Amino acid sequence: MTHVVINAKRIGSPAGHHRQPRSGPTSSTLIGGASTEATPGSVVHATAAELEGLRFVFWSASDGIGGAVTTTSSIDQQVGDSPLTLTAWYYPVGGDGGPGDSGYLIDAFSATLNDFVDDDFVTVTSDPSLTSTANVAGWVPTKAAQVLTAYGSVHGGQVFQSWLGDASATGATASLAQGASGLAIAAYRAQQIAIPRPGTDKRQGWLIFGGIDVDGGGFVIPIGGGPGGPVGPWGPFIERVGHLLQVGAHSSRLGKEGVRLQHLALEQLHVAIKEQSGVIEG
Repeated sequence: MTHVVINAKRIGSPAGHHRQPRSGPTSSTLIGGASTEATPGSVVHATAAELEGLRFVFWSASDGIGGAVTTTSSIDQQVGDSPLTLTAWYYPVGGDGGPGDSGYLIDAFSATLNDFVDDDFVTVTSDPSLTSTANVAGWVPTKAAQVLTAYGSVHGGQVFQSWLGDASATGATASLAQGASGLAIAAYRAQQIAIPRPGTDKRQGWLIFGGIDVDGGGFVIPIGGGPGGPVGPWGPFIERVGHLLQVGAHSSRLGKEGVRLQHLALEQLHVAIKEQSGVIEG
């Protein structure tokens, strides 16, 4: 069995952004997430939640050997033999501040390490005098339009994969419009992890109820077994629903007895919903 972790992180830190050296943590983990043991060859599914004050930027998949990124809101990832981490990365709506009136926060991300790296990674080809500050501070002002070119490799040979975020990009070149502000991340990897989009067996995936939220409730449960857990004030209700869903999923293989168990699970689900409605209405 392979250990699988699904979580969500916020890019940056209230302490500010400074790449060399970092003036604060690179990211902070958001509430929620799940971990379980999965069979190699199976597929896990996760969907990025909508979070107040934050916007989804990308998913990363990492097994410590290789990695990949995708900007789609859902990910279907095949499990291998090495422990796997899937992370949904978020960024504050309106940005995280910077030293200029307008500009882009930039950084280099290792999909293999599932973290940001401090290496020099970019040349400001439109204005080379900005290159040093861009690599140290992680900031490029846009009083004039700027063009960035990512290095082909960083951090011991990890190769460039793609630009992520708000910049218009073609290959290793990213364009920042005059007066625009946003986020531009150059993603690198040691080896490629394929992110397939097959017809996923949903019993081998995750449902995210209520999302992975900063302030509110939610619940993450692996369909088909494994640990999940409630988050926030709806926990008891969602935990009850989760148990009933698992009963329904597993009992389908038990013939007539399984049908009886499914009917009982549905009846209990109706009771749970009715009771929770009473709680909401007070």
